[in-house]
Parts: sequence; C-alpha cells; structure tokens
Amino acid sequence: MLILFLKSLIFYFLSCLNIIGYSSLFIKPYFKINRYCLFSNFIFGSIGIIFISYSLNMFFPLNQYITNSFFIIFTIIGFIKFKKLIFKNLKILFFLVSFASLITVLSRSYNDYELYHLPYMELIRSFKIIFGLSNLDFRYAHPSVFQNISAFQYNQIMRVDSYIFYTVSLFAVSLFYLYRIFKKSQSNIIFLISFVSLIYFLIHGNRYGALGNDLPTHLLAIISIIMWLQINTHSYYFRTKQLLFLTIITILILSKFSMIFFILLPLSLMFKKKFIYEKNLFFIILLGLLFL
Repeated sequence: MLILFLKSLIFYFLSCLNIIGYSSLFIKPYFKINRYCLFSNFIFGSIGIIFISYSLNMFFPLNQYITNSFFIIFTIIGFIKFKKLIFKNLKILFFLVSFASLITVLSRSYNDYELYHLPYMELIRSFKIIFGLSNLDFRYAHPSVFQNISAFQYNQIMRVDSYIFYTVSLFAVSLFYLYRIFKKSQSNIIFLISFVSLIYFLIHGNRYGALGNDLPTHLLAIISIIMWLQINTHSYYFRTKQLLFLTIITILILSKFSMIFFILLPLSLMFKKKFIYEKNLFFIILLGLLFL
C-alpha cells in the first residue's frame, strides 16, 4: 500500500506539472495570468490541453507518440517556467497531491469508468474523431472533456493509470481554491456558500469512486457562481479574473452539457457592462464556436 501511495504521489505531481505547463501558452502577450496562482494556472492549462487535443483528434488518433511527446515537452516547460510557482506553493502542492493520492489508493473506481469513460478514452487514442459514435453506445453522444484531457495525458511512464489523475487533481486544486475564497471572504453570502460547499464536498469527495465527472463539475459550478457574485458587486474587476471566470464557464459546459445554462452568467454581466467588452469578446465568440 505504501509503495502504491508513493507511486501515486509522483504521478500526481507529474500530472499537475504537465497541466500547469500548458498555461504557459496564455502568459503573453495578451493573457496576463497570475503566474503564482495554482488554481488559475491549472484552469488555463486545462483549456490549453482541450484545444490542442480536440484540434489534433480531428485529424489524428491521440496515439502514444503524440501524447508522450506533448507530455514530456509540457512537463519540462511546466518545471522551467513555473519554478517560482512550484517552490512558493510546494507545501500546498504536496498536501494536495497527498490528499489526491490518498483518496485514490483507498478507493475503487466509479461504475461509469469501466462502462464508457475508459472505452471512450481508448477509442480516441486509437482513432481520430468518429462521427456517429453514439450508434455504438448512446453515452458517447455526450462525452465529457475530462476524458479528452485524461486521454491526452497518456504516457509510457503511467500507462493506463494516466487516465485517473486529472479529475482528482482538478477536484483537489479547486477545493483548496474554494477554501481560500472562504478564508478571505468579506461578503456574508459568499462566506455562507463557500462554507456549506466545503463541508459538502469534503464529505462526498473523500474517495475516488465518488467523484466521477459530476463532483469536479459541480465544484467548478459553485466557484463560477461565487466569481459571478464577486464581479457583479464590483464596478471594475481585474481582467485576469474575468478571463479566469470565462475559462471556468467554458470548461464547465464542455465537461457536462447540462451546464449550458451557466452561459447566462457571463451574458448577464455583459448586459450590465461589468465586462471589458473589447478585451473579452474573443472568448465569448470562441465559446459559441465550440458548439457549432
């Protein structure tokens, strides 16, 4: 059990480092994201993987040659470009990967994993995007982007274990970010939402088999609502936070299509002129193009 835990610890660290590496695509010249915020770099890194994996999968299967190359390159980039982020948050990062490793080692997988998540990831690794795939199984008609990210992280070191790390890492990093919101909150409603949410997710998310795609998605949904409240109560909100908010909404909808109604949150802010239009219009257009 100890060896399995240590192995999982190393793999989680490499997986997080790889995801953070993709956020380097958004540092400049336009995207001035906070290099020292673990959560924002994780989210921007996730959207980077999404666009690259979907773009490549339109023409090629996400085979081991592609995924190995990207994993090695962006893990190295993650370490080189984000050394300060890593060392500044080393204790937090160690705590998060330990938490993620613990709930993974002490739990079995969820039912949907063997039912259609694993087969779907194997399909996109073996073939380019197949139109009409839902004729084989209706569940393939609405796959989560989490499976694309997990499949794109496949590498020869972790092999099929590569598939399990992303959702738990996302859950752990997001949960810590929610804790920071709770700790720094000066609004009663945000304090209450974050407090109740923390209790709920700590109770229900204490094992890998309970997560699936749903719990990380619901956690992102709570964070997006809190960010909407924060932006809504300020006459001006930092551009970085607005971009982060829009990116979370994008991932949220792609992770579970029933979350499509969350697009109303940024649209409501647009009508209230809470967004910097010329700076964020590109993201809103891009979000719409994803569903054409």
